[in-house]
Amino acid sequence: MVMVHQQVIIDEVARSLQISHSSAYQIIHDEFGSHKACARWVLRTLTAAHKRKRFKVCQHLLDRYNKEGNEFFSRIVTGDETWVHHYEAESKRQRMAWKQPGSPATNSRLSLPRER
Repeated sequence: MVMVHQQVIIDEVARSLQISHSSAYQIIHDEFGSHKACARWVLRTLTAAHKRKRFKVCQHLLDRYNKEGNEFFSRIVTGDETWVHHYEAESKRQRMAWKQPGSPATNSRLSLPRER
């Protein structure tokens, strides 16, 4: 169970084997030599296409300002780049997974889902 699904919770193992929480922990930690590791989310970097698009938009805005002057600013609507995701983010505890001795290090730089 732990070898296949690394994000298994000790309580799930204890329930399925009908043993105590401490016994399940001892088996996973001491007998299998596993330990918990966690990855964290960080913002992804802009792709070359995103950078080109931003540059084109900025160039267009600058051209309009040069053409229209300060009057141009009265017609601009701004906003921030807050991302609202259509999923429920996992907690740090939910992101934790059991790691085996000698297994590769946890990737601490997970990307956010791509825009659709």
